[in-house]
Amino acid sequence: MTTEADERDRPIAFNGVDGSSGGYYYPAIRPSEILASFGSSPIDRERALIPGIDPKDLGEAGWGVVFHVDEDPAVIEALRPLLDYRKAQATRRHERLYQEFGGAAGYRSESKEDFLAQHGATMGPVNPNRMPYYLLLVGEPDRIPYSFQHQLDVQYGVGRVAFDTPEEYACYAKSVIEAESGQVKRDRRMALFGARNPDDIAMTMSADMMIKPLIQRLGTQEDWQEGSSWEVASAVAEEATKERLGKILGGAETPALFFSATHGMGFPSGSRLQRDHQGSLLCQNWPGPTAWKNPIPSEFYFSGDDLSGDAQLHGLIAFFFACNGVGTPAIDEFAHSNGTPPKVLAPKPFVTRLPQRLLAHPGGGALAVIGHVERAWAYSFLGKGDEKQTEAFEYALRLLMEGFPVGFAMEYFNQRYAELSTELTLVLQRFNYGEPIGQEELAALWTANNDARNYAVVGDPAVRLMV
Repeated sequence: MTTEADERDRPIAFNGVDGSSGGYYYPAIRPSEILASFGSSPIDRERALIPGIDPKDLGEAGWGVVFHVDEDPAVIEALRPLLDYRKAQATRRHERLYQEFGGAAGYRSESKEDFLAQHGATMGPVNPNRMPYYLLLVGEPDRIPYSFQHQLDVQYGVGRVAFDTPEEYACYAKSVIEAESGQVKRDRRMALFGARNPDDIAMTMSADMMIKPLIQRLGTQEDWQEGSSWEVASAVAEEATKERLGKILGGAETPALFFSATHGMGFPSGSRLQRDHQGSLLCQNWPGPTAWKNPIPSEFYFSGDDLSGDAQLHGLIAFFFACNGVGTPAIDEFAHSNGTPPKVLAPKPFVTRLPQRLLAHPGGGALAVIGHVERAWAYSFLGKGDEKQTEAFEYALRLLMEGFPVGFAMEYFNQRYAELSTELTLVLQRFNYGEPIGQEELAALWTANNDARNYAVVGDPAVRLMV
């Protein structure tokens, strides 16, 4: 017999499918288990550029690059054309609006607050005369952690590039310069892609409560938007196959702006497939958890291996709503209880391969990929009472359509993180004072807070669409 308490403690299911077993990558967890794992409260945060700064103008907002203190000189040299290009844009009014943090001034292992203080900046509103607003981190997250990126991104427009070879860094730098210097322009076309796999709650919700509302909303231009309207194309449910995605990512249907909502593939730590296929986009080809009980074959998902050598990706910005869409930490950052140690997700944290291949494509790469580090869940687009709340996604996409840099477009997610964090702080205070707080409410706030925090940009945060 199911009691009222059991109903309140229903397990929370997450996005992500385990390619090695065919089951879900992150097991469902009950609110009571989340409640048992709380050890600290979040901190109130404030963010924003100081008044009068145009986020489209690097001569006002500034641009900087952060290297690890021991970064390979060959990587720095490979990025030099992009650094020189940004320096020319950001030093028109004040030479301090362009900064390189490398060598002795590079990142070691300090916190966000310590890093800012060491370089003459402070917490609070961003003053580009102290620290540039747009900051590009260079290297894998085992050297410059995701936690540093997430916290820095609350105030600043932050992105990361991480490749295996200097040649890939050079290829990305070349792609950005060519796109921004007018050599590449794309039609004003956006594509939305959403799987709706059978018997799968997560994808049913994302297709019906996020993708479909976004298609309806983005097809209508708002009064504040300038220029001509955009064509909004879509491939949802039965149309969201791997074959169709191949046409959208590099084929005949490649848009300027791409948004997808699918499961992200996950593989156990040490799996031979993890490094290359983690975060790959699981398409409608998967028959769902009821009909398919075996390991997931690559025919069901789209990975970096599926990008053709002649893919036409130049000038694209993509947004993946998927577990591990852009990255995976080494340790499960979610709640654990009863003294159980957190799950080891990978030998070391990494940026997933599909974004890397998109950005460093030798024929001209994408400009940026937005996505999730670790697991993603429906709290991104559902509020209290399962009410749809797609505004952060909608207006981030609208800003990109209007030519705003990707780092600034992500401010809606930063605001959501700060808002949820302050709300969670108050609820935790009440809980610690002994007030009766529903565990379902507390678990929902905690997961929504972590979800909002874990969005990240792979690519230069100052890039923008050229259409």
